[in-house]
Amino acid sequence: MTAKVGIIIRTKNRPRLLQRALASVCAQTFDDWKLVVVNGGGESAPVDAIVGALPEDVSQRVQVIHLATSVGRSATGNVGFALLDTQYVATLDDDDSWQPDYLSITADALDDARRELPSVRGVTVAVNAVEERIEGNDIHTLRVTPYNAWPATPHVVSLDAMLQGSELVPSGVLLDRRAVVEAGGLFDPSLAIQEDWDLYVRFMLRWDILTIPDYAANYHRRPFETDPELSNSVYTQGKQAAISQQAMLNDWLKRSVAQTGIGEYANLRQNFHSLGQIRTATAERSLNELALVSDVLATIIEQLADVDDKLAHSLPAAHADR
Repeated sequence: MTAKVGIIIRTKNRPRLLQRALASVCAQTFDDWKLVVVNGGGESAPVDAIVGALPEDVSQRVQVIHLATSVGRSATGNVGFALLDTQYVATLDDDDSWQPDYLSITADALDDARRELPSVRGVTVAVNAVEERIEGNDIHTLRVTPYNAWPATPHVVSLDAMLQGSELVPSGVLLDRRAVVEAGGLFDPSLAIQEDWDLYVRFMLRWDILTIPDYAANYHRRPFETDPELSNSVYTQGKQAAISQQAMLNDWLKRSVAQTGIGEYANLRQNFHSLGQIRTATAERSLNELALVSDVLATIIEQLADVDDKLAHSLPAAHADR
C-alpha cells in the first residue's frame, strides 16, 4: 500500500549530517512514510552503510539512488520526486532535521486545511535556526534561536510577499504531490540555486500554503565552516543567490510582457511610482506637522518654566512682606 508522505533527501559526501537527518526521520511519531535518498554524485559506500544500519522495518521504506555524477541540486531532487506516488511530499536537506512530531503536525494540519479551505495544498511550520560547529565527527550546537515565527493563529502565506523573496525553509514545508505536478513539477532543472523559491511561486499561483505556529523543523547553519562540502549554500553562494534572484524576477517580467505587451506594465509602473511619490509627500507633510507641534510644545515648556521661575522668586518676597 502506498505511503501517505514521501520524503526526499538530497545528499553528497556529508555522511555525518545525513546520519542525523535520517535519525530525525526514523524518530517521527507518524510512520506512514517512505523515503528516497538521492546521492548526487558522492561516494556511495558511506550512504549505503548509514542506510544499512537502520532497523529492518525502517530500511524497507528507504530507497537509495546513486547518481554517477553531480547533476545539480534541482535535477537531483527531481530524481527522488519521480519515484514517489504518495499523497504528500516533503524535502529534508541532508544537514537539517525534524522534531519527532513534524510529520504528524504537518500531515494532520494539511488534511484539516484542505477540508476547510480547498485552495490550501501545502503547510509550513515555524523553524528553529540551529547554529553549530563541526569538529571531526562531532557536531557542537552553539545556540538555537527562532528562524521564522508564524502567528499563533494559522494564516495563508502571502503570494505578494513570496514574489519578493521566500521566507520558507524547504525542510519545513509539506506539499500535496499532485498539486506540485499541476504547478509544473518539483524543481526547475535549469536553476542551480533558489529552486525552492521558484517552486513556491509556481505552486502559489495555483494553490495556497498555510502556516503552522509549531516549531517542528530545524534549520542547521554553520557560518564558520571553511569546508565547502560542509558549509551552507546561504554562506557560500550568497552573491550568486542575489544575482539569481534578480535574473528570475527579470524572467518573470519578460514572460508577462510577452503576453500582455509593454504598455500595461509601463502604466502600472508609472501608477506605482506616482503612488510612491504621494506616500512620500504625505510622510514628509506628517513629519513637518510633527516638527511644528514639537516646536510649539517646546515654546510652551519654555513659557511654563519662565512662569515657574517667576513664582519661585515671588513667593519668598511675599513671605518677607508678611
